[in-house]
Amino acid sequence: MRTRFSDLEDTYFKFYNGEPSKEDLKYLDYRSEMDSEDPALYIYNPINSQDYINSEGSIDFNVLYHSYRHGDYLREKAIKVEQEFSGAYQESPEEFILRLLN
Repeated sequence: MRTRFSDLEDTYFKFYNGEPSKEDLKYLDYRSEMDSEDPALYIYNPINSQDYINSEGSIDFNVLYHSYRHGDYLREKAIKVEQEFSGAYQESPEEFILRLLN
């Protein structure tokens, strides 16, 4: 994505002040901190990949977007560490919250 969209590449480098170091990436690796003691996780990412491209063919930075692979990445780790999780294909966000509150 970064090579395809110069705006994204520019934002990426501004965020990291250049290429991220191994220490930066380790600091951002929240997935490694997941375990079975964490609260239940709800995975919801309904945005179509085309929803973040505006009419000029550039990325619309007003849309918060994660690849569907991000959900798969978190789901895989939740399964591995036996953390409870749910998602849009299992129940609605409202059903999830009400179930946990009961």
